[in-house]
Amino acid sequence: MERYISEFPTFFNYELRPYGIDETLRQLRESSFLWEDPSSCEENPLMNDLAEASSAFPDDFPDDSPNDSPNDSPDDSPNDSLDDSPNDSLDDSPNDSPNDSPDDSPDDSPNAFPTNPLSDIILITSGGTKAPLEKASVRHIDNFSTGMRGALMGEYFLKKNKKVIFLHRKGSFTPFDRQIKCLANIDNLKVVGQNIMLNISEHDREKLINNIINYNKYKRNLFCIPYETIYDYGFYLMEICNLLNKTIEEKNVLSNPIHVECTNDEEGSRNNVTVVEMYKHAESILRDVLTLLSYNENDTTQSFISIDRTNASKMVSTINSFFHSFLEKNKNAELFLDLQTIFDDIIHLLSDDIIAKEEMYNIEKSSVFTMYSRITFLLKKLRCFIQKEEKCIKKCDNCMCPSHLVILCAAASDFYIPHDELSEHKIDSEANSSPIFQMTLTPKFYKLARKHFPLLNYCIFKLEDNVENLLKKASHRIQFADLLIANVLSTRYEYVYIFKKKDDYFLLKRRNNVDPIEDDICSYISQHFDIPT
Repeated sequence: MERYISEFPTFFNYELRPYGIDETLRQLRESSFLWEDPSSCEENPLMNDLAEASSAFPDDFPDDSPNDSPNDSPDDSPNDSLDDSPNDSLDDSPNDSPNDSPDDSPDDSPNAFPTNPLSDIILITSGGTKAPLEKASVRHIDNFSTGMRGALMGEYFLKKNKKVIFLHRKGSFTPFDRQIKCLANIDNLKVVGQNIMLNISEHDREKLINNIINYNKYKRNLFCIPYETIYDYGFYLMEICNLLNKTIEEKNVLSNPIHVECTNDEEGSRNNVTVVEMYKHAESILRDVLTLLSYNENDTTQSFISIDRTNASKMVSTINSFFHSFLEKNKNAELFLDLQTIFDDIIHLLSDDIIAKEEMYNIEKSSVFTMYSRITFLLKKLRCFIQKEEKCIKKCDNCMCPSHLVILCAAASDFYIPHDELSEHKIDSEANSSPIFQMTLTPKFYKLARKHFPLLNYCIFKLEDNVENLLKKASHRIQFADLLIANVLSTRYEYVYIFKKKDDYFLLKRRNNVDPIEDDICSYISQHFDIPT
């Protein structure tokens, strides 16, 4: 059983595991999508039919249909579906991207795309999720989203020749299908002889044809996976991340001899980073002790050195705190034992070998001189160890291949009812009492993924309806991601806040009124993660 499943057994209930998920994962594993030539996802029949018919659009077809596009809602929700509060991202966009013209990148030929088995993949989650209120699944709480933002981001990376796994709500927008969903309704269809024609404006016709061309050009770099419920979303997300993480481990990292050399030292290269930081912290403490014990060597009249009582007490507290944090995991390491010995002696020096006098401690100069020499010697050992480990870590970092990127912009439900507590049948609306639902917090998938699949890069979204709450929550949440896009509900199409770490953020505004802000967001994501474009 996967560890993340055991952490949340009421959510990751095997009865709720999506039908067909194993087949989807098998296709990903066995196809060339992960390793060499990307395999195309299941083709969209409507898209293919229109592609074949695109040449049949008459140049002078009468435009007697309304110019307004139909409502961009991808599916009809039941009337008794409840509208949950906005989640981390509402990935909708108010207008279509004008940059739908065929891209100038290489054409759709066998050699048009790189076949590098180490090429990075981008997993994008998009659209809303629903949390069932009954096992019959008639009623549910829906975090609704058309998926426009995710679709636009997918298009951006596909046009940059990136491979995209697109995990989306069934019926929401997917890359290059926006015009079809908005225009292919019965009011825009006309029968001419034995052919079905689209009765649309020249402007819409041009955009539709360009989207069809782009779809057929990039579809083999696109692997689409639909979901419906929050359970589907959670299972798919975790298992796809697990698969991507393993590809980095097995194909790109563990097979590299330089990386193996590094991981054999201590507890692995990632743990080495923690060990180095620990010894750097110890190094800093020892230098502070030297400062505390400093004295004038030319003054031969004094046999004692005076130290402020408060500063000595703070130093003892700092050393004890250091041991509390690191002792258990490092108590058998030789260098750590040396460090423990000298820290114990420093505590003894600052606590016992003193003569109290008001607010000052008087310590014998000979004891201070001996301790000063021991600390100086240990600092040299620490510095040699740190430099060696940093060199090893740098070698590991240089040999590691680009990681896959996970972009979480789906509107995931915050609450759910555990499967065992759901009503067995459709809730009786004619009962005399109103139903009461006891809901449970949904697992924070960005935390789970980061914890269990650390080799992947993560870009997550956060949505709030006021700036103050947004900045506060985003500043906390960024610790679980490499990049965070924070947006306010009312202004999300005009600007976003981009967080790189806690309290380190900037405002990213839409460049112009022509291109959607998603282009600006993706451009910065590419820059931040060094994604070649």
